[in-house]
Amino acid sequence: MMLMISLTQGKWTWFPSFSLLSSNRPIFLIEALFDTTILSWNIKGAHNSKARRQLKEMIGRYKPSFLAILETHVPFGRLSTFLTNNGYVPVHIIKANGHSGGMWLLKHVANNTTSLITASNQYSITFTISLGNATTTCTCVYASPNATMRTPFWNYLINLNSAITIPWILIGGFNETILPSDQRGEIFNHTRAALFSSFMNDCDLLDLTTIGGRFSWHRNHNGLRILSKKLDRGIANINWRLSFPEAFVEVLYRLNSDHNPLLLVLVAFPLLGDQDLFVLRQPGLIMKIMQLWLLELGILLITTQPLHLTR
Repeated sequence: MMLMISLTQGKWTWFPSFSLLSSNRPIFLIEALFDTTILSWNIKGAHNSKARRQLKEMIGRYKPSFLAILETHVPFGRLSTFLTNNGYVPVHIIKANGHSGGMWLLKHVANNTTSLITASNQYSITFTISLGNATTTCTCVYASPNATMRTPFWNYLINLNSAITIPWILIGGFNETILPSDQRGEIFNHTRAALFSSFMNDCDLLDLTTIGGRFSWHRNHNGLRILSKKLDRGIANINWRLSFPEAFVEVLYRLNSDHNPLLLVLVAFPLLGDQDLFVLRQPGLIMKIMQLWLLELGILLITTQPLHLTR
């Protein structure tokens, strides 16, 4: 029997898979990168003082390894001192077009991984994260709010996928929904959702487990919320999901922007309840538990560190 392991709402779930696992196909865990976290936020203007205050608070609370700041609207120089003072240095900068667009990828100065830009355009930054022999590819996304511009971008990502042979994660603002349950209010657009789903299928991408808020974008009118959608998300290929089986995305609170920030966590257990911090960061213990579980199923677990286990 073929099984997939998923972490949903703090619980491990086993469910049948089409062809993801088999007794002769090993699982590769990239535990060297387990402590990596990525904070992605469509900030809707980095010059706003309220946005800077929220960004500083999130940096202090979550200490992400990488920051992906979308729709900056201003030159990077306007906030370079602020970001340096908070411990981040630029990896790649996409300039804003007038007062629209702009994407900044930054890395914490204490992070010991190596990052290399492999591709970029107006709507995305693709880079590798490496530590020793452990490597993964990440694409930070800000898809155009113009629906006619998104289809060419999906095709760009499909072409990009053809050159990627290692685990791949995409995170950010896709400005599109997949299912009717991804929105509240307004008529669901089946045609656009089908195009987005087709792109995901072509690249063998899976929607990552999400905790926190159900939606990531909101529109208010006269103080009343009239529309909510899940426009921001994390998606990954099968190799990435098997390499980081506990990974999930948390939808964080929002103040200034109409988009919620996203926090990608590669290994941790979320606390059940109102807390939004993560307390169990013991990759070694987690891998030992997984090893014992998978041995019972006759599935081989391969790690880059030796495990000393008894049954």
